[in-house]
Amino acid sequence: MVDKHELRRITLIQDMSDAHLELLGSVGKLKIFSDDTVLFSEGQELDQCYMVLTGSIFLEVQPVPDVIITLERLEPGACFGLSSLVGGSRSQSSAVCAESCELVCLPGQKLLELMESHHDFGFSFLSRIVHTFRNRMEHRTQLFLRALQNHPELQHLFISGSEGQTHS
Repeated sequence: MVDKHELRRITLIQDMSDAHLELLGSVGKLKIFSDDTVLFSEGQELDQCYMVLTGSIFLEVQPVPDVIITLERLEPGACFGLSSLVGGSRSQSSAVCAESCELVCLPGQKLLELMESHHDFGFSFLSRIVHTFRNRMEHRTQLFLRALQNHPELQHLFISGSEGQTHS
């Protein structure tokens, strides 16, 4: 069980009603992880949603051996692993503790059951998640475009990959 006052520190849900926060807290657990702990790896099936209370998390990808790219550094108040709400979802990145962290851990299946049994909570929570995904997509698209602008030599990777393809 996670206290509603702890949950108010999470940006995604900070303005939810006390009743909704109490529902959410009923399925969550507070856990502390040491630095360099891998919470999940790229390609791993997700079953937990995480909310950062203290510390920070790196979301990383490893496109080739010996190369690790940090997509984002998540600070207190952030949520990640939200794809755990979609059965069978696999992570597109790894999540690694950049330092000692205190996290709220929410089992995806229990969260889904909670949303199913409390539709008003479910609607509110899912609408917040959609907003979060939209912001992340816009942010990562801007990063991608900036990388192409700053490194034009990368453009050939995308142009040569699309040659010979037909579009319907």
